[in-house]
Amino acid sequence: MTYAELKTNIANYLNRSDLTSEIDIFIDNTEAELNRRLRVADMIKRATATAENQYLSLPTDWLEAINIEITSNDFRPLMQMSIESLDVYRKSINNKNGQPIYYAIVDNTLELAPIPDASYTLQLTY
Repeated sequence: MTYAELKTNIANYLNRSDLTSEIDIFIDNTEAELNRRLRVADMIKRATATAENQYLSLPTDWLEAINIEITSNDFRPLMQMSIESLDVYRKSINNKNGQPIYYAIVDNTLELAPIPDASYTLQLTY
């Protein structure tokens, strides 16, 4: 199907001539929404990062977390929590440092808990 055929099909479906000029915007918005929601194998990426602090900047092309794991020392997948749950956990351990177990994502930052007590290599699948 060509773009012109798509526009014709949408116009026929709408059955409203007053919306014909809006079809390009409708297609653009639909494409953008589908790109935000759909994930296909070609979109999945891997990166490594070094966790030495409580906060870690995420890659600029980050969309969403699929898996985050520690690959140095003892292999361990990290579990995602809400930022509120992470704060409750941190308080329950008196904010002690240790090997990270949990993470939360705020803006373009990964927050780890406990705060790393050493340098850990993370594999980020996103």
